[in-house]
Amino acid sequence: MKNIGFIGVGYMGYGIAKNILKHKNKLFVIANKNRKPIDKIISDGAEELKSFKDFSSKNLDAMFMCVTNTPIAKLISEKISDILDSKTLIIDITTHNKTGSIEIEKIFKAKNINYVECPVMGGPVQAEEGILGGIVGASDENFKIAEPYFNFFC
Repeated sequence: MKNIGFIGVGYMGYGIAKNILKHKNKLFVIANKNRKPIDKIISDGAEELKSFKDFSSKNLDAMFMCVTNTPIAKLISEKISDILDSKTLIIDITTHNKTGSIEIEKIFKAKNINYVECPVMGGPVQAEEGILGGIVGASDENFKIAEPYFNFFC
């Protein structure tokens, strides 16, 4: 069992988060604008946190980020990079602009936090079925660490 944080339980994130729970992991989520997927994932077994700072006490093995775009991902990354410790692996499912993942990786690298990008192909149905396609960008070492997590949803 792993302790996993998730930011962006929404249109795509809900199905991915659901599969993380289905594989017997502890999942910690934070609310976004749309309560419906948050309420659903909490009823599935996730624990809702009130702030980003609350992630610091959860001994996270990984943090998923599945947000709308690069500017939002960058703001969140700047906040959580000060909160997470270096053993937490960031798995970024955000679809970025052409330099977004490079910018985000720099934020985490400055704090010695491992980063993997994995934009996905498919939609909410495939996310819930755990059959998304993923395009992974990572060092060989980070890929090996992240691969078991990809098996939850890809």
